[in-house]
Amino acid sequence: MQQTREGLSGIGLLERATFLNHREPEFYDALLRSDERFFASIAEAVRAAVMHAGAKQIFCDAVEFYNPVHDLGLPIAHAALKGEDDAALFELPLIFQNNGSDESFVFQRPPQSRIAASSNISLSEEEFEAKAAARDHAYTILVQQLAPQLRKVPREHWMNEYVFPAREEVPRPAPDTRLRYEQRAALLLERGEIAEPILYREHYLPVASALFRSAEASGAGATIV
Repeated sequence: MQQTREGLSGIGLLERATFLNHREPEFYDALLRSDERFFASIAEAVRAAVMHAGAKQIFCDAVEFYNPVHDLGLPIAHAALKGEDDAALFELPLIFQNNGSDESFVFQRPPQSRIAASSNISLSEEEFEAKAAARDHAYTILVQQLAPQLRKVPREHWMNEYVFPAREEVPRPAPDTRLRYEQRAALLLERGEIAEPILYREHYLPVASALFRSAEASGAGATIV
């Protein structure tokens, strides 16, 4: 949260931000427990914040198969917006894992299946400088994890932001995809650094599916444009 505060402060938007003040480990622990109630409560809190702001367009992390907590953004948003027909929901790509057996990632671009439906915005020089400052200095966690890959991405690539209409069901990886977070968990388990791995089918999919079901049970839901 502190790094997000620094990033928002750099563009003068910190005072307009609302934080739900949950620590990231809470989400991982809840995933391991398949705690559907926890995530339902998060969806209700997001709903309250959206209603208070009177938001008509909502943007969430895209499901990219890179991090299971990031991938819960879409299911939570769907559950939060149940019954709100005049709210449009979009996904924002961050780190998409390509389908296949090898670890291959694309930064801030939608998957091939969503490119035709996507819109993109070209950043001004001032906007790019603010983005680069946040990327390189505020979000040090990102740099620690991905510095070699980030350095390979040309400046021109970062100058465009993409957004695409939110999908109406839980996106699923291709059968032969080896998810990065499952491989990472297996390594940490072997080292004795974790007691249990978070897995897509055993942990993520049941929680995400439950959130989507709750949205469907409440009516038409948000407009997917």
